[in-house]
Amino acid sequence: MGMSQKERYHQDEEFRQSMVQRRRDYVAANREEINRKKREDYAENKEKYREYRRRYVAKNRAQVNAKQREKHKQALLLARRRKVRVRRAVLLRLGTRCALCGWSVSEHGLVFHHRDPERKRGVIANLVNGAARMISWRRGVAKVLWEARKCEVLCGGCHTAWHSVHGKKAVWDLDLARSTVLGAREQQPSNEENSHV
Repeated sequence: MGMSQKERYHQDEEFRQSMVQRRRDYVAANREEINRKKREDYAENKEKYREYRRRYVAKNRAQVNAKQREKHKQALLLARRRKVRVRRAVLLRLGTRCALCGWSVSEHGLVFHHRDPERKRGVIANLVNGAARMISWRRGVAKVLWEARKCEVLCGGCHTAWHSVHGKKAVWDLDLARSTVLGAREQQPSNEENSHV
């Protein structure tokens, strides 16, 4: 007596591959019909599927939690990488040195200063975070670049000095900034002069 189809599937590799390919072809040809049937079945038996899911999660709590933690970790890692890429793209577009003092040691010390606070639609850092988490992150990058066109790149020290001298609502003027901010930074005593030995 011959083998059943199930036995043959598990013993004959060539037969198994042909069956798998037939299934793939069928699914590809009937994708919409299969999805429609799945939706209808789920709509009719929603409570049954929910109960099955509850039982599965209760039974396999440790595995489910581990999977969720891993998925969350991967999402955070992806978002962090995307944030770095978005920030670099903006810095390459605007420049990688301070517009006032020329500082360019590290891109992490650079900030985006809006030239006109009235035209500001968002904080660049928040937009970068949002772009990194967007599914269509190219659209997010476009939003960041659109807002970044209204900014100057400053180092943290010059940015702080500008706001301490002119406040939050002052409109950016490069000549005014050079005279007041750089002058104020030069007048500050250095750390060696402040230290009491």
